[in-house]
Amino acid sequence: MSELPKGWVETELGNVTNYGSTIKPDLKNIEGDCWVLELEDIERDSSRLLKRSSFAERAPKSSKNVFLKGDVLYGKLRPYLNKMLIAPEDGICTTEIVPLKVPSELFENRFLFYWLKGKQFSDYVNAVSYGVNMPRLGTKDGKKAPMVVAPLAEQKRIVEKLDEVLAQVDTIKARLDGIPAILKRFRQSVLASAVSGKLTEEWREENGAQKAWDTKFDVKLLTEHVEPYCLPENWNWDNLGNLVSVLNIKQADRNKRQGDYPYYGAFGIMNHIDDYVFDGEYILLAEDGKNLEQRSRPIALIAKGKYWVNNHAHVLDVKTQIDIKYLCYF
Repeated sequence: MSELPKGWVETELGNVTNYGSTIKPDLKNIEGDCWVLELEDIERDSSRLLKRSSFAERAPKSSKNVFLKGDVLYGKLRPYLNKMLIAPEDGICTTEIVPLKVPSELFENRFLFYWLKGKQFSDYVNAVSYGVNMPRLGTKDGKKAPMVVAPLAEQKRIVEKLDEVLAQVDTIKARLDGIPAILKRFRQSVLASAVSGKLTEEWREENGAQKAWDTKFDVKLLTEHVEPYCLPENWNWDNLGNLVSVLNIKQADRNKRQGDYPYYGAFGIMNHIDDYVFDGEYILLAEDGKNLEQRSRPIALIAKGKYWVNNHAHVLDVKTQIDIKYLCYF
């Protein structure tokens, strides 16, 4: 570690906390409304409390640890998940959570909380954790974990600044998480405008075409088999079956496939029992309707050359009176 500021001390976690020293409750004498905390109740990384369950609701039979309000609760199982919490009230927890108590004259508990979330501590823990599938931090290694203690007044200032900055980070993250949905709505809006004539409205006006359309839309119109909106002059509604031929009939022996050809299915390249081989330019249309809002790959795409298609995608041979790209966008 680089040189510490004046008054700061480098030590080990076991020297300043009670790591490894826990109190086991008598489960026969626990009140029904006592809070019982499990690891799955804490969100990874964010340390947000996802669920609060009482003893009456969970009725645990295995051994637990007692914790008190203000304790820093550290999840030692799969520590890379960064599950920790400052207890807002008294309760009991799984033994995979270590309640850490700190002397108030030495520590601000949120300073310890943020230290446990820091890179130096997490790097150490990930290096010494034992177990392949379910790694955990052992008591001996936990006590030896690196710890830095700043003067109490400075701890309080550090915590205040971290609370402020990390709240801004959470706000930015929430905005960034919303961008994919915004982009998807924008894409759908552009596609809808294109195939309804709105996108080329200025072009029609410049070329003398008449403006004639109505943007009102009602879902009932679709179920009644009428046009959902009026089209520009010289545009027409038609059925998809009049514009394409569906070629879902060329089943092939998947064991005799030759050549490194692309393989398409409802959710992109995947494996499936029933396969079809094609050579040409066709639209591939996914037939599965589940989770279309969450789908990351397009529901329709144009494939060229030789490729394999499973039976979860329809192969559309487009007739000459319509542009294949236009139909794919539609």
